[in-house]
Amino acid sequence: SYSFCTLLLKYTHHMSRKVEVVVRQEASDEELLWSMLFMAAQMERGGEALEEAKKKPELAMYCEGWGGREGDWAALAHDGVSGEFLGAAWYRHLPTGFGYVSDSIPELAIGTTKAARNQGVGTQLLQSLIETAREQDLPGISLSVRDSNPCVSLYKRLGFEKVPGSDKIGRGNELGYKMLLRLLRKR
Repeated sequence: SYSFCTLLLKYTHHMSRKVEVVVRQEASDEELLWSMLFMAAQMERGGEALEEAKKKPELAMYCEGWGGREGDWAALAHDGVSGEFLGAAWYRHLPTGFGYVSDSIPELAIGTTKAARNQGVGTQLLQSLIETAREQDLPGISLSVRDSNPCVSLYKRLGFEKVPGSDKIGRGNELGYKMLLRLLRKR
């Protein structure tokens, strides 16, 4: 069973950087998650400000009121030496969302700082959340992704598969789709 402040700490070394990953449910993480969602959605490319993004209900559902719902879990990565924030991955049960597949499957979002990209931080974040989902006996985790996103190969490597029939042309006329990681149930 999990309490509101359950923590899981992991230390790993990658490319001479010590990375600390903490998995928790903390309302105080909401602003960090917003900043990562903003980066992941590449909203700055369109000249949009974070405060404008927060007014969009289709984005707000991923972060607003973070930690106040059962099933809100986030993995946060920091440099184990400098303490620099590197990125976050989180999942939440949503009634609808870009990657929604089922009420029993939470939807995942992930973002890393530019300085942390291509250093294994995203892999560590996802592996920590996948482990948490397994411990919670969840049937799976879903996400939405643009086909051009370099993380598609990471998602596939970790076992996510494209959801058939989920292709959709989104912002910027880019193809996007849902992916699903099915987890073996304990029961």
